[in-house]
Amino acid sequence: MTLQFSPFLPWIAIAAIGLVGLALAALGFWRGLRGSAIRAVALALLVLALANPVFLQEDR
Repeated sequence: MTLQFSPFLPWIAIAAIGLVGLALAALGFWRGLRGSAIRAVALALLVLALANPVFLQEDR
């Protein structure tokens, strides 16, 4: 069983979304805003969903 990615967007766009989200999460942690951890986890899951991971099982 292998994990393969079939992204919905180009990798550059996914990386840009991740970097902007990382910067916003860091700003939220730095300012001590409530819920920053939950927002960071939600954004990480969104970026992972955009990467569209697919498990493949090959029969030989």
